[in-house]
Amino acid sequence: RAALSEGSGEMNIDFNEPDDDDFRLVPKPPEPAREKPTLLCVEVQDQIQQALRRTLTDMGYRVFLIGDAERAAERYAESPTDAVIFDTDGLGQNSLDSFGEMHDKAHAEGRPLRAVVLLGPRQQILATRLPKDDRIEVLLKPIKMKQLQDAIQKVLPLR
Repeated sequence: RAALSEGSGEMNIDFNEPDDDDFRLVPKPPEPAREKPTLLCVEVQDQIQQALRRTLTDMGYRVFLIGDAERAAERYAESPTDAVIFDTDGLGQNSLDSFGEMHDKAHAEGRPLRAVVLLGPRQQILATRLPKDDRIEVLLKPIKMKQLQDAIQKVLPLR
C-alpha cells in the first residue's frame, strides 16, 4: 500500500503490503476482434471472381464466391451473408429468380436484403424486376472497381 504524506514541502511515499480494500491496477482486456462483414459474390467469370476476392478482402470483408445463381440462393438460404453482389451478366434473366429467393429469405428473417446488382449493357430492363423495398444498388456495366466499392459501402458500410 502506498501512503502519501506531505509536510514541510516534501512528499513521502510509504510502500507497505497491500490491503484487500486497496485498488489494484489491472490491465484492460483487449477488445474482442470484430467479425468481418460477409459478402456473397455471385459471379461466373473466374478472373472477375479473383479480382473481387482481392479487392473486397482488402476492404475488410469476408468473401464467399459462387459462380451459379441457384447454388448461391441455396447457400444464402442455409447461411445468409450480410450482403450480396449479384452479377446477372452471364447468368441470364432467370438468375433473378434466385435473387428473389434471397430476398424472400432475408424478409422471412425480418431484415432487408442488402445487395449490389450488376447488369450487363443490354440488361437495364431487368432493373424493373428487382425488389424496391430493400437496400439494393444497381450498376450498369461497364463499371470501374471504384464504383463497385462505393456501392458496397452504401449497402454495407464497414464499422
